[in-house]
Amino acid sequence: MERSLVSSLIQKVLIDRRGTNYAAATQRGPAETRSLLKSRGAILLGALFIVTGSLHFVSRFRGNYLSIMPPQLPFPLQLIYVSGVFEILGGIGLCVPRLRRAAGMGLLLLLVAVFPANIYGAVRCMASRICRF
Repeated sequence: MERSLVSSLIQKVLIDRRGTNYAAATQRGPAETRSLLKSRGAILLGALFIVTGSLHFVSRFRGNYLSIMPPQLPFPLQLIYVSGVFEILGGIGLCVPRLRRAAGMGLLLLLVAVFPANIYGAVRCMASRICRF
């Protein structure tokens, strides 16, 4: 089901209501094509952030997120929820042209903030050879 959802989303992003296929973009100038693909790429990236942010609230994946949280951080579950909310908000922001730059900066800061947890999880995974992802 996830693959069909993703492929359907990609098709909707790359093909507009009139049926114009932007992946080909053969009859457009380079600047217009670049702008269009940039806009559609932002929407696709926004959708990915919305999906991954939503996974922070799914009990099936919660253990995976908890397993990469460094033990020094207080309130790990609440931090997972907060990062999920900000991923969803950033993803929505990427889909709105006026908010795109601010959302991009916010997501950049979020990715920098969660980077230590990703490093901790990767090191722990390599050390134990038991990876939850």
